[in-house]
Amino acid sequence: MYHSFSVPETIKTSWYIFKRNFVTIIVFSIISVIVLQLLQVVIQLIISEDAFAGRMLVGFLFILTQAYTT
Repeated sequence: MYHSFSVPETIKTSWYIFKRNFVTIIVFSIISVIVLQLLQVVIQLIISEDAFAGRMLVGFLFILTQAYTT
């Protein structure tokens, strides 16, 4: 089966979807920033910077949080 592909049509469709969901995208972006900042502050207060396992845990939590909110 061959489906025609048009770049302008795809851009037009994606722009329509983006405009319709703009507020949701902004809210999730703000939530992401707040959660990541809070996580960073809490982790810095609890785990020392010299602990390798602690740094790896923090990195994993950041990646997981960012992936979820994105």
